[in-house]
Amino acid sequence: MAKMKNINKLAILFLFIVGFSLGNVAKAQMTQDKVQALYILSFLKYIEFPSEGPAYKIGYFGGSSSNFNDMASYLEARKSNGKSIEMAKVDMGSNLSDYNIIFIASDKTSDFEQVSAKIQDKPVVIVTEKSDLVQQGASISFVKVGENIKFQLNENSFKQKNLKVSGSLISLAIVV
Repeated sequence: MAKMKNINKLAILFLFIVGFSLGNVAKAQMTQDKVQALYILSFLKYIEFPSEGPAYKIGYFGGSSSNFNDMASYLEARKSNGKSIEMAKVDMGSNLSDYNIIFIASDKTSDFEQVSAKIQDKPVVIVTEKSDLVQQGASISFVKVGENIKFQLNENSFKQKNLKVSGSLISLAIVV
């Protein structure tokens, strides 16, 4: 009987550890989506777009539906500079120049050159999850530094697109 209690205790401990581990993985992923959404919200505050519409439009290129939903629900519930935020999933068939920001998820980074070519002269900020893309012309790329998410910024990309970016945002970035 005592042996059975020990096995039950071990089984409960094992399930607790597995459940805790899986919970932390989900929490970490959700945290990353929210951190990126928070950064994007901040980017909107510190970038001056030439045509000011009634809402900021963000296109989400790739990624899983749950990542999109997490980011969209966070951003669409907030305002930036008094404007609402609209987020939509986009693909190569979309009119990408209608957006203020195009976010390219890590699973679609292979399409970066096509996306970039489609909006090369348009005042659209390209934000990616892959750090080396900022050196290839992306405006902003997220990078992981230790356990923290930071961002790289390509000043030339903003100049080429006739976008004004605040010195405050530049000072927070890893400038490439």
